Amino acid sequence: MDEHYTILQKELYEKVGELSILYAKLEFNVSKILSMLINSDDETISIYLLERNTLQKNLELLRNFNRLRDFRSDDIEQLMISINKVKDRRNLFIHGLWSKPSIREGQKIAYCEERKIKYTKQNERGHQQWNFNTFYKFTYDDLGEQIGEIRNIIDIQKRLIKELDDYRF
Repeated sequence: MDEHYTILQKELYEKVGELSILYAKLEFNVSKILSMLINSDDETISIYLLERNTLQKNLELLRNFNRLRDFRSDDIEQLMISINKVKDRRNLFIHGLWSKPSIREGQKIAYCEERKIKYTKQNERGHQQWNFNTFYKFTYDDLGEQIGEIRNIIDIQKRLIKELDDYRF
């Protein structure tokens, strides 16, 4: 394996690893904000309610609890919109199969394979169709933009958590 390829591969793994860590922080912060809105006198109640939830379920609970609490409703709603924009890629980035990186047309790229069976009711010819394994092409710049988006969301979450620390329901 040549040194150039090894560097490309290392850069890809660093970006995917950073995305994985940032997604975990994002999900933890959703649970923390939700737990603070639940505002139980016993922390184990919040943990019990949230421990096995998907991110989607916690976002639904966040919306519902915040209707009751009315804490910075517009900001919470905007936060949820931002999270929903990046959450679909989370599973792809974390569970997808990454190809070997390469350089095409001067850009560092990698493909991520989503191994899901998708059923399309009608294709362009009017036939039913099963699709297997969808491939998505990402430049390293795309991955960097995703990292930036998630970091911005985490910064907003941190500000909300700080405010909730001082907030009394």
